[in-house]
Amino acid sequence: MGVWGGNPALQYGAKDCYYTASTLGALVADQVGTQYILSAAHVLAFAPEYPFFGSGSNEPIIQPSLGHINNISYCSQITPALISQYQVASLTTVVPLVYGGTVNSADAAIAKVIPGMVSSSISYIPQFSGVPLTVVKKGMLVQMTGAATGNTPGRVISKMLMVDATNGCKYITTTGEKNAKSCGFERVAIGNSFEFAGKNQDGDSGALVLTQGPCPQPVGVFVSGDPAARRGYAESISTTLQALKSAGGYSSLSVVPGGGGCTPTTAEVEDANGDVSLEDPTVPDPDVAEALVARADMLSNDSNLTVLTYDGYVDGVGIDLSFPTASLDVIFDSASDLDVYGSWFPTSYEGVPVEETVINVIDTSGDSTDFGSLPN
Repeated sequence: MGVWGGNPALQYGAKDCYYTASTLGALVADQVGTQYILSAAHVLAFAPEYPFFGSGSNEPIIQPSLGHINNISYCSQITPALISQYQVASLTTVVPLVYGGTVNSADAAIAKVIPGMVSSSISYIPQFSGVPLTVVKKGMLVQMTGAATGNTPGRVISKMLMVDATNGCKYITTTGEKNAKSCGFERVAIGNSFEFAGKNQDGDSGALVLTQGPCPQPVGVFVSGDPAARRGYAESISTTLQALKSAGGYSSLSVVPGGGGCTPTTAEVEDANGDVSLEDPTVPDPDVAEALVARADMLSNDSNLTVLTYDGYVDGVGIDLSFPTASLDVIFDSASDLDVYGSWFPTSYEGVPVEETVINVIDTSGDSTDFGSLPN
């Protein structure tokens, strides 16, 4: 895992070349031990026609991607026989994504593996735990292995952020050649996510994000990023697995540990001075614990928040994990919506600072093209 792969998504009749290429993130197993490749839906399930292949479509998942197979220059060279040669899994379950203002629980899909074709190890992370972890510490250090970037470190700076990624593609027929430039992109909002500072590129989507330390633990799935600003956005692994369970009717889905697994007890955490120590990652920082309680109360009881959310101005409430003190982030679609009715939100709620944040809009269209267009 942590390597190039994707869905060929070809239309043989029209000889259109269109495919997704990004990162095969990790293996997961269901209640009877059947294994699946986990990645983003916009990696495994992107379809030639808007918007996604559905659960049970059995579309082939190949490794490497078409753009990394030698001597592929024309659509006619991409045949069922070629795809069969490189197939490692079949698309099984897709979390349905809704465009527009609806907040999606996850951008995720899994594909049933062909036995013997994949390993649970992740490139550059040979051993890790399958026990999922929720980020509850400021300065939590993370890592991921993306197909484009390789293994890169990062530091969590927010959680429960809402990522608005323009990763929906509407198929538009073209003549002669087909690529992502023929798509009309639409916004997809993803909640239950976190932001981290770290290097990333187009093609890293789907990578498993883990802690750093003696026994890395999975914390999320990378879904989008801002390479120039070195910001990455990942959906919570626990939320991702729950969404897939619901979509596929599984009683259990868990990350398959790599290299025989390990027992997680500590993880690396960086303080405000840049010093790194090993800490129990399950114990929240005191201010984070207070912010979690205040957030739950604010979502349940604040009438102003309810009204602004209903009117479409507020998209959610996150927690800023940057130093020095954790704060609540009221998330808006755009700067023009900020506190549209005046000072409706106090500077603190139950003693926790309150901030206003504009939603992140990230273009993930680069995951859809590996090496440009091909002539028929």
